[in-house]
Amino acid sequence: MTRHLLPCIALLGLAACGNVGGGRTVDITVEGAGGRTIHFNRFQSNRPVAVDSVELDGDGHGVMHVPAMPLDFYQLTLGDDKVILALDSNESVTVDASLGMLSMPKKVSGSPNSEALHAFYKDSRDFDEQREQLRASMNNGGDTAVIRRFNELNAAFYQRCKDFAAEHASSPAALAALGKLDMQRELGLFKQVRDSLRKTMLRSSFFTMMRDQVDRLEQQEVVLKMQEEEMKRLSNLLPSGGPAPEIKQNTPDGGTFALSQLRGKVVLIDFWA
Repeated sequence: MTRHLLPCIALLGLAACGNVGGGRTVDITVEGAGGRTIHFNRFQSNRPVAVDSVELDGDGHGVMHVPAMPLDFYQLTLGDDKVILALDSNESVTVDASLGMLSMPKKVSGSPNSEALHAFYKDSRDFDEQREQLRASMNNGGDTAVIRRFNELNAAFYQRCKDFAAEHASSPAALAALGKLDMQRELGLFKQVRDSLRKTMLRSSFFTMMRDQVDRLEQQEVVLKMQEEEMKRLSNLLPSGGPAPEIKQNTPDGGTFALSQLRGKVVLIDFWA
C-alpha cells in the first residue's frame, strides 16, 4: 500500500513556545500593500496564533522583531494571502512579495531554512506546470515521445525530491519534499530525516506527526519481515514437491509403525465421524 506524508502546509500543529530571550527580525515588503497590516503567526492545534504584526508603510515595507522560538514552520498573513516560512531562533528573514502573491514571494533571503523551502516550492511549481503541459499534449493525442517525456519528467522530479530531502534532512524544508514521496518505498530516507529532525525540531508537533507516521510504518515493516522469515522457515521444513516427512505411530502391542512401511501397498482409509 502506498503511503505518503501529509503535505507540509496541509497540517501544521505546533506546540506553544515561551519567550526564551533574544529574537529574530522579519523584514517584509509587499508591493501594493501600503497601509495594510501583516501578521506573523506560529501554529497551535493546527490553527494560526498571532505572535506579532506591523502596519506597512506607504511603500509596503515593515519590520517585526518577534520573540525567539524553536526551529519550525511559521506564517505571514495579509488578509487571506499567506506564506509559510521555516525559521530558527537565530534566523532573521527578508521577504519581498507583491499583493495577492504573498504565497509566491519574489525573493526570500537571510534564512537558509526559508530559502531552501521556497527554492523547493518554486521547483515544484515549475514541475507542475511542465507536467500539465505534457498531460494536455497526451490528451490531445500526443505520441509516444510525449509519453516518454512525461514519464521522464516525473522520474526526474521524484529523484530531485529524494536528493533535496537528504541534503536538507535537518531542516523543516525536508518535509516539503517528503510530502511528494512514497513513504513505504522510501522508508530509509524518511527514517533518516526523522532521526535528523529529532535533533533540531523535537518540540514541533508537526515533527511529532511525521515521526509517528514513520514509526508506525517501520513497526509494520518489522512485523512483515518476521512473518516472511517464518514462512520461509516453514517452507524449508517442507519444501513444495518434496517427499512427505516420515510419520511414526505407536501400535497396540507396544511397537511402532512407520508410514514408509505402507509404501507399495493398497491402503483403505476409513473415516469415522
